[in-house]
Amino acid sequence: AKALAMRDFDRARPLYDPGSMARVRLEIHAENFAAAREALRELTQANPQHAAAWLQLGLVETRLQNRAAALDALRTAEAIFDAQRNLE
Repeated sequence: AKALAMRDFDRARPLYDPGSMARVRLEIHAENFAAAREALRELTQANPQHAAAWLQLGLVETRLQNRAAALDALRTAEAIFDAQRNLE
């Protein structure tokens, strides 16, 4: 199923928006964590206030055993979530 999902993704790539979380979900599902990290880095660069992307980046960095990078991303996500909660 994972190979099928990636093949379908590759076929749809010209229509793919690199800023979306769809690619991230597909890469994580395929256990392609390095590619997921790349997509999440692009996403957080394009939208630094995207808390969910920072959270996912932290989880992906954990899977890649990059503990310092994971902690940084998770702290960034927490700060964004806290700031958003204070606006409500």
